[in-house]
Amino acid sequence: MGSRAHAVRGGELAKRSWFGNFISLEKEEQIFVMIRDKPLSSIKADIVHAFLSIPSLSHSVVSQNSFRAEYKSSGGPSVFQKPVKFQVDIAFSEEERERERERAEREGRREMGIYSVTFTLLA
Repeated sequence: MGSRAHAVRGGELAKRSWFGNFISLEKEEQIFVMIRDKPLSSIKADIVHAFLSIPSLSHSVVSQNSFRAEYKSSGGPSVFQKPVKFQVDIAFSEEERERERERAEREGRREMGIYSVTFTLLA
């Protein structure tokens, strides 16, 4: 299983890069996006907003921090329209967990830190 790490800024860039990167991936290959100093609720809202703004993409909630999505191309001959299925998992970065917990307690905030958003190509 291979992996690629990308820094992504802005919703439009994120939408375009997800599918552009999936074209060259093998099944089960992953893309990781690290997000710093953003609440978990905002990260989830951004992902769902991106899903809803992409025509021909359907998604479902797998668990509190996981989504499955399927993109079906709506153009060209039907023989070349293989759907792209992928899973998105959001996890708090383990390396930063203890440091961030102490920092958050000092500053009186929660849910901030470094999150890893993993996109896994399923089909």
